[in-house]
Order: sequence, then C-alpha cells, then structure tokens
Amino acid sequence: VYPGEQLVAIHKGRNGLYWMGMQGKGVCSIDPSGNMFDVDFQQDVSLRHGTTSCRSLLVDQQGKIYEGLATTGFIVRDTATGEFISWKDMPEFRQDVTMSTIESMIQSRRDGHIWMACLSMYILEFDPEAPVGHRATKYSVYSCPWLTSAFIYSIMEDHNANLWFGGAGNLSRKGADGSVLLLDTVHISDQRTIYDLTIYSMDEDGEGNIWLATQRDGLVRVSETEGVWRAQADNWTNGRLQA
Repeated sequence: VYPGEQLVAIHKGRNGLYWMGMQGKGVCSIDPSGNMFDVDFQQDVSLRHGTTSCRSLLVDQQGKIYEGLATTGFIVRDTATGEFISWKDMPEFRQDVTMSTIESMIQSRRDGHIWMACLSMYILEFDPEAPVGHRATKYSVYSCPWLTSAFIYSIMEDHNANLWFGGAGNLSRKGADGSVLLLDTVHISDQRTIYDLTIYSMDEDGEGNIWLATQRDGLVRVSETEGVWRAQADNWTNGRLQA
C-alpha cells in the first residue's frame, strides 16, 4: 500500500476483493483482477472513536465489513452506502461503558454467527440475524468451561465446525457438538506445555493438524492420534521444516 505501513489484518471477501486493516491508517481494499486498490483513511471513524487503527477484519456473508478497532471495540460498515454503525449504538451494549481491542473475528460457516476476541474482557458471539437487542452473548473465563485465559488473540473454525481459541496460556476447542477440549497441559518439551505459549494466530492444514503462530516459539504443530494430543515446536532451516 505505502512503504513502511503496518498491515495488521487481512480478509478476502466473497466477491474476490481483499480487505486489509492498517495500523493507524484505516482500511485498504485491493481487486487483484483489476489491479485496483483503494484506501479509506476512515476519518468518520476517527471522529467517533479517536482511532483509525483496524486490528481485525471480517466481510460477512451479506457483504458488510466488521472492523475491530484498536482499544475501542468494533464497527459494522455497509459497503453499499458507506455508512457504519458503532457497537456504542447497538442496544446489546447499552450497559457497556467501554470495549477493548478486538484482536480476532470470524464468521462460523455452520450458523453464520460472528465470534470476536475482545482482549482482556470476553469472547463475543454476535448473531446478525437475531432480533435487535438480543444479538450478543458474552463469554468469560468465569462463565464458560472452554476458556482459561481472558487474553485471546486468535479464533479459528476447523473443518468440523469446531471453534478454537488461542491466546496467552490458552488453547481450547468448543466443539460443534457442545464438547469442551482444553489443551493447555499438552507438553511441547520435557519442561514446557502449551500453557507457556502466547498464541497469536492459528490455522488448520489438510491433514487436520492445527498450527500455532507463537510469540517466542515459532510454529507449533498440534495433532491428535487415537485420542492422544501432541504438540511439537517446529523449526525451519534452509527453507526446510526440521521437526
């Protein structure tokens, strides 16, 4: 976009456009087929929220853009009109004085619900099809069994529609069938476990392995064989994976 700009979020919409969130510079959209890009510096957002830093991005199934803002919640922008609504204007959050940074957001393929990681506060489940005033459900370490940390940086849905939550000392799975899996105690070495990691991003490969991008331990591969979960820190040497 611009030399030296920090891109902190990227999402591909259903129409093929790529949307990128920039640290302090709004949102950029790129059409790879037409060699077109556009930057929205989001001065309207800055006037309302005091920031143009977009920490996370999601284009939902209706084409609306959910933007997670640094230190101050999220907005939903209508691409047809260009207008946005802030979480502060939603009846669901009438009692909320503040909302922290939304570090990660996804839309479930199973039911269309949008999940957001509100750093140091809670996990937010947002149902855009529910009646107004009843769209948001909050989950904290005190209210649900599938969280062990309030510092969640990444949410992922696997091929079986299970939801994964990764963060500081937390790797957990909320099963589509209602089951709960906590993997914090899985060893990655003789002395250390997943609890010792800070997980910033997660993805699933074609074999069902879960890959964790961590703060200090590089990539960690988590896999299950016959009901036993294992984790291994992997290193890349000369372009090759050395397990």
